[in-house]
Amino acid sequence: MNSGYDSDEEIPTNDISTALQNPDILLAHLNVGGQSLSAIEFIKVDEDTPGFNAWNDVDNSLTIVGEQRHNNEEDDDMPNETPLKVIKTMDMVRRLHLLAATQQPKLHSLICVSVRKRVVKIFRDVCLSQPDFVRIPDICSRLLRRIHDEESIRKLVLETFQQLWFSPTRNNYEVRQRVQTIIDVLIDAQKQNNTWLENLVKEFLQINDKQSNDDKARIREQRKDVLNAIKDIINELVESILKIESANDQVSSNKMVATFIALYALGKANPEHVLPHVSTIVEYLNIKCTSYNDNAIVQYVAKILEFTVPLMKSASSSIIYSLEGSLTKLLLVSGQLVIHSSIACLAAAIRLSKNVSLVKDVLIRYHSFIIECQEKIIEKPKEECKGSAQLARSIYILGVLCKYFDVERSEYDDLQFSVDDIFQLFMFFIERNDSVVKLKSVVGLGFFLQRYGHYLVEDAVRQLYHTYLLDRRPIAAQLRCQVLINLEEYFRDCIRRMAEQDVDYLNIPTTTNTHHDENSNDTHGITGANLKDTADVHSEMASSIAQCYLRIVLDTYLSEDEIIRQCVRKVVTCILEQGLVHPVQFIPFLIAMTTDRDINIQQSAEQNLQDLDKTNPGIIQTKVMQGFKMSYQLQKLLTMQNAKQSDPQADIIRGKICSVLIGDKTFWFINQRTKKESNIPAV
Repeated sequence: MNSGYDSDEEIPTNDISTALQNPDILLAHLNVGGQSLSAIEFIKVDEDTPGFNAWNDVDNSLTIVGEQRHNNEEDDDMPNETPLKVIKTMDMVRRLHLLAATQQPKLHSLICVSVRKRVVKIFRDVCLSQPDFVRIPDICSRLLRRIHDEESIRKLVLETFQQLWFSPTRNNYEVRQRVQTIIDVLIDAQKQNNTWLENLVKEFLQINDKQSNDDKARIREQRKDVLNAIKDIINELVESILKIESANDQVSSNKMVATFIALYALGKANPEHVLPHVSTIVEYLNIKCTSYNDNAIVQYVAKILEFTVPLMKSASSSIIYSLEGSLTKLLLVSGQLVIHSSIACLAAAIRLSKNVSLVKDVLIRYHSFIIECQEKIIEKPKEECKGSAQLARSIYILGVLCKYFDVERSEYDDLQFSVDDIFQLFMFFIERNDSVVKLKSVVGLGFFLQRYGHYLVEDAVRQLYHTYLLDRRPIAAQLRCQVLINLEEYFRDCIRRMAEQDVDYLNIPTTTNTHHDENSNDTHGITGANLKDTADVHSEMASSIAQCYLRIVLDTYLSEDEIIRQCVRKVVTCILEQGLVHPVQFIPFLIAMTTDRDINIQQSAEQNLQDLDKTNPGIIQTKVMQGFKMSYQLQKLLTMQNAKQSDPQADIIRGKICSVLIGDKTFWFINQRTKKESNIPAV
């Protein structure tokens, strides 16, 4: 095998990851059997070829690697030594062939980055030049799958959607086409994920620390055009509601749900665009729910009203009271998701109307019913409590009410029960044997703790959560997941509360008290003077809670249940985003997550590792070996699970090549920062 290059041409060996992203460039400088090979041909080279076996033979390296220098006659008299660049090149070739032999699909993914970029460009050209093409929704769905691809591809996908949907236009027909495409794509992705449109809009409007200065400047420049495009789409969506409603079939029902999902995702970017259409939207809050789609419509109508009601300051009190009455009625007949959205919307309406008496009536109604059930159970503990479904429903509603309304405020002093009484009520029903009541009590407790987080560091809750997380029985999997969801929602709610306080701060004087905010933990209104102290209290409390539960949450990740691993991943992401604890203890688990079978866990872990390396250079290699060990433990656990599910008498297929589970990004990411010589013996 020969390596040849001109004196004025550099072999791309300084950065191994860069070179391997375009193997054809690297292989163009290498001759195997007297000829140059493409990356695809290189895969087929037999690893028993003498050249490959002799690469590690230092004594024969000069005969295997013949350096050819052109246009440089001064080097003819110099000793024939293997230059450092050639040694690095051969090292890369060995790695490349190892990857080709053990993980051929991964090599193809590296090779095909440029191919995928070209396909994205072709799709973009088709969408722009043939807007009436019947496969446009399918093309958009496929493009959305590449939103988490390589950074260059991701940027290209975002640029494509900005041109397709969020560029200025005065053509009404084009706006209708955009709306129809968005609805069709939402219907296609409805069973998997309804948040992609909301996340897509955030990419065009929100600025964060991870973005480069150029990206931030670009977002500021395009913000006005994007908002104008969103306004046109919202207007067309509202018009399409009336057209879709006239057809009474399943297809129209799916389109109606997708329309309200789109209104929610786009309206959240700028609620003022939805405000003129509130009178049309609010009518769908009272539709008769006879199917899943009907409940979904009511749920998203309540979500839309939640962010538009605060802007209705000039609305008459009768309109607000009518809305509050409709929302309280939904608590009696609706499902879980509708109940949560209705109470969230009710909180927004109460902040506007100051109708605290309605909240107290609702709290007393459901608290009294739960107390009656508790007394019956205490009197006759061995008898089953009749109406357990209604009891579970009431416990859930009480928990959500505690999330959105602070019972410790002075307005609720005349209530006959305290916050601690409600807490003890949740703990009582968690100990019941009824599985439905137990689960809903844990869910309700999670909502309660989002506002009163100090209970999370008390022994009662700590012991309860630790007991559930350590219980690895299959029958306890649902409770384990719910505990993880409770922790995730607490950390996410901290972000929401601090964001709301920042918004309030922008609209208030430094020394003037604001109106009471039901979504604030503070007894008094937030002011410019105490905002920082309030945020520090939230952050300090969240940090203490994260440290209290982090170790057992991370240990819970080693589970056969994929849903549990997904829940752990979400908790980890929340803690990392807020920087509540030092990130070094996450690294072994993040490396293990890159080997997970779930693609969302893989992508999230890889992104977290990249972000950590940017903010803390050199931190990852300190935990590489622990990460490899954790990956091995995870795969051993999953392999044992597969063995139980498969035929135990089946023979092992000799000669089968196992795939490399450390992702290609992570593999090269770690390798270019650590020494192989120290890692390989440890492995």
